[in-house]
Amino acid sequence: MTRTDDVPTSMVRMSGGSAWRCSMLVIVQWPRSVCGSQPGVCQRCGAGASCAIRRGPSAGAGDRVSSSEGGAPRSRGVGRSSAASPAPPVGSITCVRCHMPPEAPRSIRPGRRRFLTALGTAPAALSLRPRRASARQGPSAAASIWVDAGRELWEIPAGLRGFNFWGTRSDEAFFPEYRKIGVSLLRFPPGRTGDENDLSQQLMDESGTVARGLGAQLIVQVRLRNGVPERAADNVRYMNKEKQYGAEYWEVGNEPDLYVARPGEPPLDPAWYAEQFRAYVAAMKAVDPSIKVLGPVVSNEGKLDEWMRPFITACGGIADGLSWHFYPGDSRTPEPELLASTARFDRAVERIRSWWRDPAINPDGHRREVPIVLSEYAASWQSNSSKNLTTQAAAIWTADMLGRLMVNRIALAAYFAMWGINFHGVWDRRGNIRPVYHTFRLFSQFGDRLLAAETDQALLPAYAGRRPDGALSVMVINKSPDTAYAGTVEIRGARAAGRAEVWQHVEGQEVAVAPYAGPLEPLEVTFPPYSTTLLVIPVEPGAPELLRGALGATAVAAGVVGAMWAYRARRGRRGAKGAPA
Repeated sequence: MTRTDDVPTSMVRMSGGSAWRCSMLVIVQWPRSVCGSQPGVCQRCGAGASCAIRRGPSAGAGDRVSSSEGGAPRSRGVGRSSAASPAPPVGSITCVRCHMPPEAPRSIRPGRRRFLTALGTAPAALSLRPRRASARQGPSAAASIWVDAGRELWEIPAGLRGFNFWGTRSDEAFFPEYRKIGVSLLRFPPGRTGDENDLSQQLMDESGTVARGLGAQLIVQVRLRNGVPERAADNVRYMNKEKQYGAEYWEVGNEPDLYVARPGEPPLDPAWYAEQFRAYVAAMKAVDPSIKVLGPVVSNEGKLDEWMRPFITACGGIADGLSWHFYPGDSRTPEPELLASTARFDRAVERIRSWWRDPAINPDGHRREVPIVLSEYAASWQSNSSKNLTTQAAAIWTADMLGRLMVNRIALAAYFAMWGINFHGVWDRRGNIRPVYHTFRLFSQFGDRLLAAETDQALLPAYAGRRPDGALSVMVINKSPDTAYAGTVEIRGARAAGRAEVWQHVEGQEVAVAPYAGPLEPLEVTFPPYSTTLLVIPVEPGAPELLRGALGATAVAAGVVGAMWAYRARRGRRGAKGAPA
């Protein structure tokens, strides 16, 4: 997609809004009348981007340029499709980052918008307040963040702090390093190696030993391609009966949508996978009925319609969870597009949940609740390039992705990977840390309760939590590479007290931890470009909390109103009895 900075400067302003025209392109900024937000901001993904529109012999001046010149970005693995949302029709206007048309105008009162957020219809980190004029008017800009300590949205499962694991450094001496990044889940074997090799007892022992030492959960991948259900049952027997590692979650295969049938093989399609899945579930649960078996382990969101939906239809009655992978880009993906891609994840989760709950799609399982599991994710699928994997943009993307995992209530998630698989990995093979390490170190301090939070800047998402020690945490991600935000953080429903801390990671540096020395009501913090900041804020014990969630407040209000009308009705009946006929 061509951006404004790629367009020749010889342009003439057109009438009818914020648009400029050159010989080949028309650059259109979002008009206020289209999406109801400030000009230049996409209301769907919050990107302050323009849209490129091509003119040609078979297209009018309003026809859209393809979302990726030279073909759609590929995903991690041969044949993988990083398919984004379906392309809008020719002649439409689309955002350069999320590739979606603008939303229809809406008129929702601010109070109503906050209520909708409590119902789960919008991520807590997205601003539902009116946006300010412009955040990027120079090297710094103002920002406001609100945290509602009285609105607890979700208990965050420990399994969100997961990693794909090779068995590297399974010795106890390295456990303190794993604890620094909060390792609470191991998925092994990582990637396609589990479908190319049988599980070895050595890898099972190494992974089981580390998980036991850290108190971490396990996801075990059993071989599907050239595998048999009986061998998978043997793996369950070794892990859970002989060694007592307590592996609860098991996946059948890895990215079967990327399999290519060899001569003489049947079509390796969703129907084939469903048949295999049922056989594996029966064999594995005959050994240990307590395990949870997950599928279909799809390679990316572009394959959800083709694989996840038919899997839900065929196996919704027996699947214990839905697992898939998310890789939004590769080494060619521009950083602004990469950082905006977390909105695609939101939409994918919404689709999966809607399919599961639809009795027409899931006749056997729509009344059950099962977890959604992201057993692999990273900013890029392309292991052989450092671009978007060992960069600060990758660390920033991962921080926002962790926030999206919480907001979307993902049960388990495993970053790809813990140890270096080419340029994937928190550590390289020599033990050197990569920028994403610092993101996980910050997130390890976040806490286990998600609170409501709002921000008025699209490039400054914020997520709030409560820690076991009672302190509040606020994780703020600056996705702008050149704008520092002078932010105020207002805490509602609790009073900040004591000595707050600022944990901050900026490009090229280690995580810095410093005491906060500014005012408490509100807090004032600067968020540097391309940074992740975690505020740890002690609060007064016994501080009054607001009612938990808008639903609770609505129920109380409804009870008060109902009682008032019942009282009036009783008074009316009493008056009627004593009144003359």
